Amino acid sequence: MRALLSATGWPEELHGEALAVSYCESKFSPEAKGDSGQSLGLFQLNVLWFSYAGEDSAKWTDPAVNARTALATYRYDIAKGQAPWMQWGCKP
Repeated sequence: MRALLSATGWPEELHGEALAVSYCESKFSPEAKGDSGQSLGLFQLNVLWFSYAGEDSAKWTDPAVNARTALATYRYDIAKGQAPWMQWGCKP
């Protein structure tokens, strides 16, 4: 998972938090579905975030696509002045 986070642009100082959130959300399962199918993949992202991140939502099971989308979502919250990890039920 650390290699995946590095490869998808996650800053090393956020690896611990991202690992905690993704494990809590999906137990690191790229095919995890929650919330009646509305939360998808490693980071349990709503399908709407994929288009925001410029990713193909059909590839939500691809760990790299899911991790890049999660990073874009995380950065969205920060840019809007919101608390980190606001979009997730699990917090680091």
